[in-house]
Parts: sequence; C-alpha cells; structure tokens
Amino acid sequence: MTWNSTFKSPAKPMQRKTPMKTTKPMARSSMKHSGRRTHKIDGHHDQKMLDACRGQSCYLLVPGVCPRIPQDPTVVDCHGNWADTGKGMGLKAADWFSVPGCGPCHYWLDFGTTATRDEKRTVFFDALERWEPVRADKLNQKTNPATARTVPGLSIAQA
Repeated sequence: MTWNSTFKSPAKPMQRKTPMKTTKPMARSSMKHSGRRTHKIDGHHDQKMLDACRGQSCYLLVPGVCPRIPQDPTVVDCHGNWADTGKGMGLKAADWFSVPGCGPCHYWLDFGTTATRDEKRTVFFDALERWEPVRADKLNQKTNPATARTVPGLSIAQA
C-alpha cells in the first residue's frame, strides 16, 4: 500500500506546529428591548377585540372542514384577507374584521385551495355577521359602522 507523501505515517497522530490559543468565550451583551411594538396605523389594533375571541366556539364553520368542537382550544381570532378589511402588504387586517375560528377553518381561510376567494369571502362575512352582535354585547360597544349593513336589524342610516 502506498501513502501520499504529505502524510508521515498512518500510525503516528498528526500534530500542530503552533499551539492553539486559549481564550475566553465571547462576552454576551444583554438583549435590548425597544419597548412595545407600535402599529403602523392608529386604531388598526385593539387587543379587546382579540381577547373577545378567547373561549369562543368556531364561527367560520366551514362545511366539511370544521370539527365543531365546543370551546375548542384551537380557536383564535381570524382576520379577513381582503383590502377592504384593512389588509395590505405587510399589514394584517383591522381587528374589527376578526372572528373566532378553529385551527382547521383558519387554515382553510388562509391557505386552503379547495375554495375560490369569493367562497372564502362569503364564509368569512357570514361569520362576521353572526359574531359582531355577540362581540358587541361582550364588549358593550356599538357595532362597527363599516360593517353595520351586515348586522341584522341595523341599517346604515342608524349607524
């Protein structure tokens, strides 16, 4: 068996010509927090709207997708994905346009390929129509003037 001339011998371990420097590990600085994140648009974010969704059942109720589990732990606030709900590039829709939705329905709304945009829009705004009066009672607020037309018994002239 022939050996490459750059290696001395297979039985002898390789050795460094210069010893390695022993140094302390790098000193770590503490993380700097700049405080609470500010939102890009005033009035776009309202934590009370999001908190109202906690402990609710799914309002999206997508046929063939929703498991319809009462007090489902996967229920979160689902925002509309359309420009008229305040959504834009790098900007989530306004919190007025959020409804409680379970994990499978939220996934269907955001990423599902089994429905058209119009079908998703119909399901979302039907859910918003059912959710807004419940949320208003929960928060003791007036309904959103932007969606007043969708609340049963409330006309735009009253808003």
